[in-house]
Amino acid sequence: MSDDGQIEGVSFWNFGAHVNGCLFGAEGAVYFALADGSVARLADPACASADRYGLHGGAILCQAPAPDGGLFTGGDDGRLVQLAPNGESVDLASLPGRWIEHLAVSPVSSALAMASGKNVFFFPGPDAEGIDLGALPSAASGLAFSPDGGLLAAAHYGGATLWDFSGESTSLARIALRGLCLTPVFDPTGRYLAVANQEKFVSLADLAGGAVRELTGYARKPLSLCFAATADTLLTSGNSGFTAWDLDREGADLPLQIQFAQQEETHQTTVAAHPLFPVALGGFSEGSVFVAELTAKAAIYVFNLEAHKVTALAWSADGLHACGGSASGVCFTALLPALLGA
Repeated sequence: MSDDGQIEGVSFWNFGAHVNGCLFGAEGAVYFALADGSVARLADPACASADRYGLHGGAILCQAPAPDGGLFTGGDDGRLVQLAPNGESVDLASLPGRWIEHLAVSPVSSALAMASGKNVFFFPGPDAEGIDLGALPSAASGLAFSPDGGLLAAAHYGGATLWDFSGESTSLARIALRGLCLTPVFDPTGRYLAVANQEKFVSLADLAGGAVRELTGYARKPLSLCFAATADTLLTSGNSGFTAWDLDREGADLPLQIQFAQQEETHQTTVAAHPLFPVALGGFSEGSVFVAELTAKAAIYVFNLEAHKVTALAWSADGLHACGGSASGVCFTALLPALLGA
């Protein structure tokens, strides 16, 4: 499937549809959510065949892992669907005439949140009724739970709204930010909330100290954000190579931006930090995939997804496997040693 031929420890697939997202299920399976409304499932990263499930009447717009295996998907048909590991699917919610555009799951419980337009719905569990948390100032453009599950963040025009579920009653707070905010991400400690912006910068909110900083220096919109496992580095797409922000600068007003492994005539479209080690995968607009060593600020080329833009990357929870997909449907699964030794 790749122009690099066979690579030991790496498998390539072509599902023939734009890959909106990919993830590892709690049961160890690999899932690719596709723009044709279907999900491709590999029972394990090394299996020789894939199962395909048609879940939506239109495109899948968002996906998230289910606590007991399988995944949740939201589509432009207004349906929230849960696909179980055995292939059975069930509708959890339906909003006729609307799109379900964003999903987030709590990392410590079975809580789930979904967004449709200005409305955010909170589900205490997959079997519970969704609770409408009320209308946002504008349409939601991303959701994220904090690492302890106590906070839910929704990005929108003009800032981010945070719901705090840690007390006896739910409280709400808003962080004012410039412009259209996208892709909220918490750092592993829960101290920082990073939010991408349509105007080629990233807002970094210190939830402990209250400061908000704008991180600039992008050639394109930094639409993909993640924090390193060590919580001292923010990684983003948006430039010709890897873009890392050093957050561990005592006494400094702003984090230090470090760009490395720049490429010609391409730009990074997605980035995924390893869950345990200072390593990250980066995908580029012309299909190349690189693996970065964050301590050394260096990266090596691994393979190319047939010259199609990389749209999704993910790691397994134990960090032993990775997966990714492209705009054409070309996908991969890989063992960590294969990526590091390529």
